[in-house]
Amino acid sequence: MNTVEIGNKFEEECKKLIVDAINDEKFAFPLKYATVIPKAKYYCKKRESNITFDIAIEIWPPNANNYSNLFLIECKAYSSKKVPVGDLEKFQSNVNSVAELNGKAVFITNSSYTETEIKLAKNIGMMLIQVEDEKSLNILLHKTNRNKSKKEIKEVTKEFSNFIQNVFNPIKVKGLKKLTTKAIEKIANKFLNQFDQSILSNYADFKLSDIIDYCHSNLGIQTKYLDTFENEGIPDILGSFDAEESTIFIHKSIENSDRLGFVFAHELGHAVLHSNIKVNNELYNEFSDSEYNFETERHNLTNYKHWIEWQANRFASCLLVPSLNLKIHLALIQKQLGISRYGHIYLDKQPVNIRDFINITNYLKSHFNTSKTTIEFRMQELNLITYDKELKRW
Repeated sequence: MNTVEIGNKFEEECKKLIVDAINDEKFAFPLKYATVIPKAKYYCKKRESNITFDIAIEIWPPNANNYSNLFLIECKAYSSKKVPVGDLEKFQSNVNSVAELNGKAVFITNSSYTETEIKLAKNIGMMLIQVEDEKSLNILLHKTNRNKSKKEIKEVTKEFSNFIQNVFNPIKVKGLKKLTTKAIEKIANKFLNQFDQSILSNYADFKLSDIIDYCHSNLGIQTKYLDTFENEGIPDILGSFDAEESTIFIHKSIENSDRLGFVFAHELGHAVLHSNIKVNNELYNEFSDSEYNFETERHNLTNYKHWIEWQANRFASCLLVPSLNLKIHLALIQKQLGISRYGHIYLDKQPVNIRDFINITNYLKSHFNTSKTTIEFRMQELNLITYDKELKRW
């Protein structure tokens, strides 16, 4: 296969993946507003002729007479290891010629980019994508068009970035199961029963240090404390799980804080639930965290990172604060405080209710050896707390 044939094959593979993904409506992207056009032609006034692009994606708002955003994609395979900087300049010039204000240039290649090309792309607002093969990519640069600062334009560009990532790395990750909350709680309860049956049968408490020791001696999962996680390439990380080393790493700054419990339990969730899945870590870190939807009062789970992290969070909550244990001890402390209606909390701005809430969460925090935040979130999950509307707005 000669160079031209190799280049054409790469372009066709990239375009097919993108076109099929849009047509199949698989990913987090405003698909009902998108029109995909292979070998798209757009008129250039300066040339008085059309310019052809490998693929175009037009975003059409409802009832609009024209598209609001235009993503123009160039797919190039090279025999050399570096992308010629002139190709980027020529491509951006073509994009500006047909859609200077609302066009977004996306350059996909199997070669690598130099620092000069990355700086150039950053300054002109071009998205650079390096594809190692048809199933693995690295988005080197993703920047909103500098001529546009409107929120809706940024949101569309963000959605497009997520879409491109999913095209080359499908949501269906090998070994990942989309477990329900009940399924995760069942797994956490099984773990607790193996560790100490009295926790669930007698509503007993337990020490986090004993769980850590149990994981080491019975499951071969070590826990190590580090001063920094710089090698992970992620700033401000508090914990991580290394499946190959079977080790949970915790940042030393939280070793003696009430945050330790949830961070450890979260990473243990990865060890229990996700040891066998295959994930491209570099790409995984590129995905944004899930956003909270205030209308549904749930996190939006739109890519596999969202599902993986959500599952680890649910496991941590169920492990640290078993549902029945929480209900029993909530009723117990309320009775001790002289609260006649026990088993549920109603929180508003009345001083007596605020005082009771503080006393209750202090007790539960101490009993379950975790943070107040974990306790409050767990009560929300189990519908054990109701907030006054004014307090919620406040």
